[in-house]
Amino acid sequence: MNTEAMNVLKQIRETTNQLQEELDDPYYQNHTDDRILLESMLNNLYDQEDLIINNTIQNIVQQLNEGNNKLQLLIDKMSASSNQIAKLNVVVKKVSDIIAALVKITTVAVSAGLL
Repeated sequence: MNTEAMNVLKQIRETTNQLQEELDDPYYQNHTDDRILLESMLNNLYDQEDLIINNTIQNIVQQLNEGNNKLQLLIDKMSASSNQIAKLNVVVKKVSDIIAALVKITTVAVSAGLL
């Protein structure tokens, strides 16, 4: 996640915390229109937060997948290379399989709404 996204998430969190505290004020028990407006603001900010997080996760998954595809191509070349390099193929393949599993798990979690 880049610095800008982290800063925006921090600002959103600070603002939602402030709005939550404000909603605890007894004033809003009798001023329904104001309470509804604040709740709408909160919901909008939560939606924005979710979008930033989900887009960041999707970008990370995409980058991992692209990097792993390049790694797979190198693994294929290593397999066809000299015996010395081919020995390392097993080690690199293990890492590639772990990355592929992470991509799969993260993709499933995002699709299920867990992330």
